[in-house]
Amino acid sequence: MQRRDARLFILATEGAVTEPQYFRGLQERGIVDRLRVKIEVLPTPLDEGTSAPRYVLDRLSEVSSRYNLIADDELWLVIDADRVWRRHLPQVVREALQKGFFVAVSRPCFELWLLLHVSDDVGSVSTCDDCARALRTHLGGYSQANLDMDWFPRSAILNAIDRARALDPGGGDRWPQSIGSDVFRLVSRLLGRPGG
Repeated sequence: MQRRDARLFILATEGAVTEPQYFRGLQERGIVDRLRVKIEVLPTPLDEGTSAPRYVLDRLSEVSSRYNLIADDELWLVIDADRVWRRHLPQVVREALQKGFFVAVSRPCFELWLLLHVSDDVGSVSTCDDCARALRTHLGGYSQANLDMDWFPRSAILNAIDRARALDPGGGDRWPQSIGSDVFRLVSRLLGRPGG
């Protein structure tokens, strides 16, 4: 069996901009220990329709064989449940799990995960637009295209993990059935925290 110093986390995300900025920022800012973990975020094409969960799964499946993976490495699908999720999400999640991939679903979208860094008041949030509005209110501004990682220091990330976990009290569902984000499981594992 091969060994390497750092665990590899390969992430295929639905978002082409915000999610890659966030996860790369965790590594670049030293929030995730670079000696212990390497994060590889697969590029999301900007073509219409290529960010649908099915295409995100296909991208992860295609590249998984290109990496020299070892037992500790993890492949993650990071997707939203904000669109036609009722029709496609169960099948995509089932296939991902059958392939040994991990899945982090946010409902309604990844911006809810970002909002949990700065607020536990998410009761009035039901759409991605609501999340973006709440982020602008709490942060004084928010742009998907230019994510300011200063808004997300380690202490805020730990708060987000706790808040997201509180929204998932049973933890038995494969994705949030109401407002919630499973991204806390991925980030917990990146940080080496139990409960991921």
